[in-house]
Amino acid sequence: MAITRLKGKLELWDDDKGYGFITPEKSTENIFVHIFAFGKNITRRPKIGDIIHYTVHTDNKGKTKAVDAIIEGVPLRKKTATSRPKKYFKKRESKSSWRIFNIFVFCLLLVALIIWLGQSQRKRLFKETRTSLYTLVSITAVTQSEDQARTAISEAYGELERLGRLLNFYADDSELTAINRNAGIKPVRVSPDTLEIIQAAIYAGEQTEGGFDVTVGPIVKLWDFNEETLPDAASIAEQLPFVGYRNIVVDAAASTVFLRKAGVQMDLGGIIKGFAADKAIAVLKKNGIEGGIVAVAGDIRVFGRQPDGRPWRVGVQNPRQKSEDDVLLASLNLEDKGISTSGDYQRYFIRDGVRYHHLLNPKTGFPENLCQSVTIIAPAATLTDPFATGIFVMGPKKGLAVLDRLGIGGIIVDQNGTVLMTKGLESQVQLIQPD
Repeated sequence: MAITRLKGKLELWDDDKGYGFITPEKSTENIFVHIFAFGKNITRRPKIGDIIHYTVHTDNKGKTKAVDAIIEGVPLRKKTATSRPKKYFKKRESKSSWRIFNIFVFCLLLVALIIWLGQSQRKRLFKETRTSLYTLVSITAVTQSEDQARTAISEAYGELERLGRLLNFYADDSELTAINRNAGIKPVRVSPDTLEIIQAAIYAGEQTEGGFDVTVGPIVKLWDFNEETLPDAASIAEQLPFVGYRNIVVDAAASTVFLRKAGVQMDLGGIIKGFAADKAIAVLKKNGIEGGIVAVAGDIRVFGRQPDGRPWRVGVQNPRQKSEDDVLLASLNLEDKGISTSGDYQRYFIRDGVRYHHLLNPKTGFPENLCQSVTIIAPAATLTDPFATGIFVMGPKKGLAVLDRLGIGGIIVDQNGTVLMTKGLESQVQLIQPD
């Protein structure tokens, strides 16, 4: 038997039965009320608002009973051995007070039910991060149901894995490998997804004047940014004849892809992350998700809005970060858009005061140094991913002209650190000044 001494305010009193309803000042229970009865030795009737001191007895089964209630500041009637205490309360047949009491309890339960239902129907964020496509992928879904979110996110990751198998440069059984293996030999029939991504890669190559090129692989292999390997000009010149997106021939009607020249190889690593993000978003929408984010490394695609109705807020990294206070260069709101950034700070080494980075000009085989970073904003990440690289190689002047002509948003930090933007984007971007 546990005993707890409490006090609280009298909320309801039944004068007929001698029972009351109290809200304790302090309690760890879920329902902060007790029903109690006064002893027969109080000297006046209780009133609503009185402060009551009482004792709660809890038995081994968890049942509670409030007893020994007294009114704060009201003296008790003295007991004598020769006289029997008079009954203080008269019983009457009226049940009106108990009806009020029952209504009060019902209202409390109704309010609790409404609050619970409101919380269960509220939109929430559900997020998972896994490894896919040889990188970290985060998927966020906005919905009311956790089960719905988990199912949609799981299917979205399944879509990424499917695309990874289909377009894997290193796998012997991928469609991309089949195309590369038959370079200069014959066209290869491919699935709609493979056809779509290769057509998008060719489009990016055409619009960026070859700044983006999925056949640049032979040159990339000569560079090792972990070991800080700097290839000689002769080695690069030897591989340049095998670089050129114009060697890719697509027959959309026949669903075939052909590489004209033996030795030409396609690597879709510069576009697959954005393409996969768009496909994952389609899966989320098919599952009834109202809003979300798919972030495949630095390539991000958003749709809908946050649970509170605000658009998604995305940051743009500072390419010359000097401290923890200047991580971001800018931020902007996004809704149903993709965003990608390419920068010379991601993979690089410095030799004799020169920065050598992974964004190679397919025409020269060497890094292009007209920009520090390029961020692209467009309706699809299939566009933003390759255009970020292609515009970086083109440089600020030509790059801005291309983006403005196509109606694609861009933030360019040139080689001197000057921030440039496409027309109409200035009002949407908030530049962040370090303290």
